[in-house]
Amino acid sequence: MLLHHDFSYTVLSILSPLLLLYLPSPTSAACECGYALPSNASPPQTFYTDLLETDFLHLKNLSTNTDWSPQNYTVTPAAARGPWGKNASLSNILTNPLASKYDWGSDDVLGGLELYVTGVGNEGAGGLVGMAELSSVREDMLYGSFRASVMFTGERGTCGAWFWYLNDTREIDIELLSAQQNASAHPINLVLQSPASAEAGFNAANTPTFSHPSLPFDPTDGFHEYRYDWSPTSVAFYADSHLLTTMTTSIPQVPGHVTLSHWSNGDKGWSQGPPKQDAVMRVGYVKAYFNSSDPHRQEDWQRRCGPSRDKEGQGGMCVIPDAVVGEGGMSGNATGKTFFFSEDEGNVGNQSISPGSWDGDVPKQSRGVKVGMSEGMVVVTLIVLVVGSFGILVAEVSPI
Repeated sequence: MLLHHDFSYTVLSILSPLLLLYLPSPTSAACECGYALPSNASPPQTFYTDLLETDFLHLKNLSTNTDWSPQNYTVTPAAARGPWGKNASLSNILTNPLASKYDWGSDDVLGGLELYVTGVGNEGAGGLVGMAELSSVREDMLYGSFRASVMFTGERGTCGAWFWYLNDTREIDIELLSAQQNASAHPINLVLQSPASAEAGFNAANTPTFSHPSLPFDPTDGFHEYRYDWSPTSVAFYADSHLLTTMTTSIPQVPGHVTLSHWSNGDKGWSQGPPKQDAVMRVGYVKAYFNSSDPHRQEDWQRRCGPSRDKEGQGGMCVIPDAVVGEGGMSGNATGKTFFFSEDEGNVGNQSISPGSWDGDVPKQSRGVKVGMSEGMVVVTLIVLVVGSFGILVAEVSPI
């Protein structure tokens, strides 16, 4: 590793000018240069430059939130690959905020964003099943740590999904099928959709990038955090900060967006159903820490944290805390409180934060640079080292 003035950055891959980086020692200063995984993570001390956080437990009005785009579309049964089609509707997405910002759970109100699959009663196959889907507005997410607090439905016959997506052959997917749940086992489906899964008729179960572990808790009985950490060489899946599996083939190398979805098409081999009565999947939060493929965001990072930066003015990396989940999940005041960098304006000074993220109790808009805005360019000295079959990019950082 090349060191200059006791400070260096190492980048995992030369696939992008700004990918996953490693620091000698992340500090607790304001998060001007990024958000780092803990030192015991794999890869260790990886950090990301950008952030998207939404506290759905306290969000009163989704229409004021500019980070998310509710989906509205229909899919025919043939296109949905099932006996039923799908109808994504805005009316199937409801906010249900807790009464106070100090409340993180209630015996009377579960709270959170509600994604509904509408019951079909005794209607015969061939129609459309109402569903709910919400996608991030940002589509420049290239590698990162993506986390969602979710309480899945106990109503049989739906698929609840939390995934990163570019297209049907580049997708990182966590899917829970309510029909697979029972008193003794709680399986979850972890998938990398790839060209191989497309060749198998999008049945990823017949490919190497499919895993079907059982969760150590009931996912329908409370909020739990579901997470995937994506690097150029691997995707690691977690539940409540416990590693479930790591995949190392068919890793996407392009930017995309994240999506929350709750649907059914009656496919006996997957979602089953559809349910006879309405089924709800609840979302407590989303936290996404990632690198941006947008060149203006990369230029802004270089301006703030690259070679033109004065050592005395260097800000720090903020370490991303793991989810701390009590028995029964994150469903009450004792266990539901979770940390958001966005609660403190000093932690998000260079981020674009939705005015609708916090409903007035904490900063609505950061001071930072938005995607698509440039505040100058800098020059960085790059040295490419080849170690085995991997390209390692080292950026010498020094004052100009």
